[in-house]
Parts: sequence; C-alpha cells; structure tokens
Amino acid sequence: WRPSPRPNPNPNPSPNPNPNPNRSPGATDAYLSSLTPQPPPPLAGLSKVYETSVCIVPKPAQSQWEQIQAVRYRVRDAGLYRWPPHINLLYPFVPKK
Repeated sequence: WRPSPRPNPNPNPSPNPNPNPNRSPGATDAYLSSLTPQPPPPLAGLSKVYETSVCIVPKPAQSQWEQIQAVRYRVRDAGLYRWPPHINLLYPFVPKK
C-alpha cells in the first residue's frame, strides 16, 4: 500500500517566491522590528559597586593556596593582599536604586 501523492497547492511555483529572505510576505516593519533582538539599555552614567562579587574561592585545606599565591606574587597581582585566590563570575555590580 502506498499513500496517494498530495496535490501541489501552488501549481506554478516560482524559484524564489520571497526575494527578500529577511522579510516575510505582508509583514510590516513595526512587526519585524518587534521580533528583532534589541541591545540591552546602556549602562552609561550609572555608577558601579566594587565592594561585592560573586566568585569561586577554593577551600584552603583542599587547594594549593601557597602555589597560587606565589604565582599571583610573580605576576604582581594588585589584589594579592586584599583578596584570597578566587575566580570572579560577576563583578562589578550596578547599585540598587
């Protein structure tokens, strides 16, 4: 048993029915602009909070803090004496208003 072929809804298909692939037929510019991802609002003019960070800090007992600190000393890490060995995930923050 074989299904019967479906009839072609468009008997005269053109090679390129939509010459502009970025524009759907009949779509308005306002509709298309609502679908286009917009950049986030600029953060210009907002101050930053440097006292808070979300970071990963290795456990002192299970890590090689001495070796990490030695590398930080050799590369002259400005935060060597202020911060423990860490990996920043989120830093800085925008102040809560």
